Amino acid sequence: MYKKYKDDLATVVQEFDTKILGEEELLEPVKKCWLKVEKQCEKYQSKSVKNSLDSVSQKWKIVRLFVSSTFSDFFNEREVLVKEVFPELRDWCEERGLRLVECDLRWGVPRDTTTPDTILTCLEEIDRCNEETGGEGFFMLMLGERYGWKPPACDLTEYVISKYEWIPETSITFMEVLQGMYRQKNPNALVFIRGPDFLRDVPQSHLDFFKDTDKIDQQHLKMLKQKLEKNFPKQIFPYTCQFDGLTNLMGKERVKLKGLDVFAQQTLDFFKEAIGRKYKDFKSIRQLDEQNELQRLYMETKSQKLIGRDREFNMLKELVRGRIPLGIEKSPSKVHSYTRDPKFWQCSEWTSNVVCVMGPPGIGKSSLMAQVITEGMKDEEMKVFYHFVGSTATSADPSSVLRRLLDFLSVKMDQEKIEQKTNEELSSDVRAALADIQTSETRILLAFDGLNEMSNNLSIGHLSWLSPMFPANVCCLVSCTDDHLPTVARVMEHSSYIVSLGALTKENSAKIVENHLGMYSKKLDEEQMSILIAEDCAGNPFWLWLICEELRVFGDFRTLTDKIKSVANSVDSLLAANISRLIEEDSMDCMEKVLGLIGCSDGSLTVTDISRLLGDVKNRIAVPPIVWARVYLHLKPYLRIVGYLEHVTFIHSTILKVVRELVLKDESQYKSCHQLLADYYEYWNEDSYKRAYLLPKHLREAKLKSRLIKFVRTHRDAIHIPGFMKADYLKGYRCHQMSHQLPALTSSVMICIFCANSKDPSSGFQLNKDRCVVCCQGLFPNSSGFAAHYCMFHSQGIPACIVCRKMVPRLSSMVVEGRLCRNCGFGHGSKQCVKLLGEDTH
Repeated sequence: MYKKYKDDLATVVQEFDTKILGEEELLEPVKKCWLKVEKQCEKYQSKSVKNSLDSVSQKWKIVRLFVSSTFSDFFNEREVLVKEVFPELRDWCEERGLRLVECDLRWGVPRDTTTPDTILTCLEEIDRCNEETGGEGFFMLMLGERYGWKPPACDLTEYVISKYEWIPETSITFMEVLQGMYRQKNPNALVFIRGPDFLRDVPQSHLDFFKDTDKIDQQHLKMLKQKLEKNFPKQIFPYTCQFDGLTNLMGKERVKLKGLDVFAQQTLDFFKEAIGRKYKDFKSIRQLDEQNELQRLYMETKSQKLIGRDREFNMLKELVRGRIPLGIEKSPSKVHSYTRDPKFWQCSEWTSNVVCVMGPPGIGKSSLMAQVITEGMKDEEMKVFYHFVGSTATSADPSSVLRRLLDFLSVKMDQEKIEQKTNEELSSDVRAALADIQTSETRILLAFDGLNEMSNNLSIGHLSWLSPMFPANVCCLVSCTDDHLPTVARVMEHSSYIVSLGALTKENSAKIVENHLGMYSKKLDEEQMSILIAEDCAGNPFWLWLICEELRVFGDFRTLTDKIKSVANSVDSLLAANISRLIEEDSMDCMEKVLGLIGCSDGSLTVTDISRLLGDVKNRIAVPPIVWARVYLHLKPYLRIVGYLEHVTFIHSTILKVVRELVLKDESQYKSCHQLLADYYEYWNEDSYKRAYLLPKHLREAKLKSRLIKFVRTHRDAIHIPGFMKADYLKGYRCHQMSHQLPALTSSVMICIFCANSKDPSSGFQLNKDRCVVCCQGLFPNSSGFAAHYCMFHSQGIPACIVCRKMVPRLSSMVVEGRLCRNCGFGHGSKQCVKLLGEDTH
C-alpha cells in the first residue's frame, strides 16, 4: 500500500515539475554539473600518466577489468559477459602469461546494499584498476535509458566527497564514469550504448526497470551520452537487441533479451586489442624471477617508511662495508652447536660474522633492513641479495630462500632437479657456492629479514641453512624478534654482531603520526599529539600505525581526545580492540569468518579461494564480488595480497597471533575453519598438487581422522604426497601396541594372491604387494621392506586379506605377506601394530 502511494506521489510530482519547469530549467542543474566536471578534467589531464609496466604496482601480471552499468536493466548483458566473453578473454590472457580478473560489483548486489560502504568499495576498486595500469585501467560501461541511483547526502562521507570530488545530485554510475574513464581520457575504456527499440515489446509491468521517469535524470543521461560520443568517438559502440519474452531466474521474473552476439564480439575485440597494446612488451617470466620482483616491490615499500634510527643505520652501513663500528655488541659463541654445524659448513677459514638486527615485534626492523639494502644497492661495487619472510606466499619456506640464494650466486641448475632437492642438499650447494666466491674482490651483502617467521621456526632444523660464518667479502645481515627464543638461540649459537632496536624518540613518533594521518587529510592538535606520544607504546612504530588506523576512521572529532586517552597501551591489546570493532560493525557477518580462514591457511589462500569459501562450498557457488570487496575495504590495512594468484596474508606476524587468540581460540571455531578449508580443497579446488599438500593438513587440524586416512591411502591425488609426509600423517593413528612382545598371539598382515597382483587405481602403476600396507606408498625396487604385523588385540583368528577383506587360507601359495615402507617401518615402526584406529580398511 505504501509503495503504491509513494509511486503515485512521485508521478504527480514529476507531472507538476514538467508543467512548471521548461526545458531550460531542467537543463540548468545538468549544465552546472558538467561545468564542474570540465574543471576537474583540466586538473586530471595535466597530470602525466606513465604508460609503462614500470609504473604498475606489484600486481603487474593481473589484468583487472571493471564493469559499470545501472543496476537492474543489464542482467542479460552481464550473463553474456560472465558465461561467454570473460571465459574466452581469460584463456586469451593466460596464453600470454596474464591473469584476467573481472570486477563486476553490481552482480549479486541486493537493493538494500546501497550504503556508504558500497559507494566507497566501487570507487576504490576503480582506483585499484587504474593504479595497476599506470592510470589507464580497463573499464567497460553499459548505458541504456536509466541514469542510475543517486545516493542521498547522508550516504556520502566527507572522505568520499573529498577524495573523489563527488558532484552533488549525480548517480553512482556517473561517478564511476568520471573516475574510471572521463577525467583522464582513458584509452582503455569501452562504452556500449543500447538502442531503445526493444522497449516497445517489453510488458508495461517491467518498463520501470529499463527507463527513467525522472525528467532531470533523463537530461543527465542525455548529456552524458553526448559528452561520451564527443570525447570518445572510437570507443563508443551503439548496439541493438530484441525482446525474447520473460524468464524466471533465481525466483524472480526477468526480461529476456536476444541478439547480443555483436555486443559479445565487440567486447572481445576491443579488450584483446587494448590489453595487447598495454602489455605488448610483457613476457611471462620464471617463477624465481616473479619471486624476485615481489621481493623488490616489498623492499621498496618498506624502505620508504623508515623514520629515525640514524645511529643504527650508520652502524649497519659500516658493517656492510666490512668495517667494525665503535660500540657494536658482539655475542660469544656457545660451546656446542646443535643446528648450524660448522663441520657441515666447513667454514673454519671464514672470518665474517653474522650481523643480527633484533628487537620487539613492530619496532621497525624490516624498514631499517630495507633502508640498509637500498643503500647497499647504490654501491656499484657491491652485489646485494635480500629475502623478506612474509613478503610472498612461499617466502617462509626454507627451500624458497635457498633456491633464490642459489640463483643469486649464479649456480646453474635444472629447475626440475632443484625442485626435488632436500633442504640439506640445497644447503650443500650454497656452501659450495660461498666457497667459490670467497676469492672474489666484489663485496656481497646477503640480507634475511624476519627469521622468526620461517615455517619451521619450532623444529630442530630451524635455520640449519644459515652458515655460522661467511667469507671475508660477504656480509650476512639478518633480523628477528627478541621474543622468539628458538630463533634467538639459533642465531646466537655462534658469535655474531647484535644491533638492538629500542623505542623511537617522541619527535620521531610524532612525525610518524603526522605523516600517516596526513595521507587522509587529518591532523591532531597539539594537546592530542602530546597525549598520544606520552603513551608507553608510542615508541613502537607498529603501535603508532595501529592507533592511526583507528583514529582516521573515528567519526566524532569532538570526542577524539577522549578516544586517544582510552587507547590500549600494548600492540596486542590495541590490535585486538581494532579487530573486535571490525567484527562487531560487520553487517554481512563475514569478517570473523575471513579472519579465521586466513589465520588457518598459512598464506595459501587466494582472493578467489576466499570468495568461494564465503559462499556455498557444497554446491560450488561463490559469493558476489561485492561481498569480498566490502570485507577487503575494511581489512585492507591489515592484509597483503601478493603474486600472480593474489595470495592473501596478514602484513605482520603479530596480527596472525592476535587473530588466533581472538577468533580461533575456541576449539569448535578452530575446527570449523579447518573443516571448511578441508571441504573446499577436497570438493572444489581444481589444483591436484594444492589438494595433496593442503588437504591432509586441514583434515588433521579439524580432527577428521577417517577422511584423512582415506585420502592419504586411497585418493588418486595422494600420489603427489612424499612418502615421509604420508607416514607422518598416519603414525598418530596407528595402534601403539607392539606386535613383537607376544609373537604367539600376533599375526602377519595377509594379501590374497588375487589382490597382491592387482593394481589399486590410486597408485597408478604399482601392484598391491609392492605397496606399504599402512601408507600405500610404493616400496623401493629390490627392497623387501619390513614385515607388517597386527598386535594381539587386532590379530584375526582366521586371517583376512587387507585389500578385499575376504578370508584367506594361510597356505603360502595363496597369500602374500604385507610389508611396510622404510618411512612407516623406521625405528620402532617395524614392531608396531599396523592397525589404523578410526578407519575400516583393515
